[in-house]
Amino acid sequence: YAVLQPNFRGSSGYGRAFKHAGYREWGGKMMDDIIEATQSVLANDAIDSTRVCIYGHSFGAYAALMASIKAPELFRCAIGSAGIYDLTKLGEEGAYRVVDSSAAYVERVVGKDPERRRQHSPTYRANELQAALLLIHGKRDIVAPKSHFDGLVSALKKADKSFDTLVLSGTGHGPYDVDKRRRHYNKVLEFLAQHLGENQSN
Repeated sequence: YAVLQPNFRGSSGYGRAFKHAGYREWGGKMMDDIIEATQSVLANDAIDSTRVCIYGHSFGAYAALMASIKAPELFRCAIGSAGIYDLTKLGEEGAYRVVDSSAAYVERVVGKDPERRRQHSPTYRANELQAALLLIHGKRDIVAPKSHFDGLVSALKKADKSFDTLVLSGTGHGPYDVDKRRRHYNKVLEFLAQHLGENQSN
């Protein structure tokens, strides 16, 4: 597989201004950056534009699904691992409710407008997802609690969408022991082979 890892606005390591440019753009310009970077790579004839999958962990899982919603024609499949899928929950549960400064950070980065949070949440736009989906989550995740996974699964079922899942018991915000990591990545590889295989059609 050819892999693209874009440094979209809001990424750390590129200065304060670049990081702050992502504030309140979780479902907006940050997704535009990911989509435009993908389109730029696909302009190279060596890349098959009909076999593209987007994969991310935590915020990356959120980005994988939101980018798929904003550019449904671009991604054949999407994988979300330990994802944040409902922005209305941020500041109310998980790691971001622990201290007041965390809630203040969420408000600064995501904003407080409840309707905008809903509009930028995959859970409330599940009916728009067209890509084949794989969702992976740990039962003991306290950073992105499993309620994010459960809410999205419920919305996908209500929208009559097909999807695949892997729920790991005894696992927090990512698989850290060897057995869980093996199960996680074997599932990812099987999913990619299924949806990006040479003989797949649109």
